[in-house]
Amino acid sequence: MMILNMGVMAGPMIMKPAVGWILDLKWHGEFMNGAKIYNFSAYRYGFSLMFGWALLSAVLIFFTKETHCRQID
Repeated sequence: MMILNMGVMAGPMIMKPAVGWILDLKWHGEFMNGAKIYNFSAYRYGFSLMFGWALLSAVLIFFTKETHCRQID
């Protein structure tokens, strides 16, 4: 059970700083009221990581085995 929960938590743990890093890479230095202003292309690149993660998750579904609630040896 620990391995299953670890996989679910690894996504947000990795994706949040990764998207922020990409946003900062594409940032043009604009501020508004003390907050960074990102353009559309920065968000597109940042959120493309999430699309890739979702695609990877969809592919990995095909490698899971249905146990029908039976213990696997």
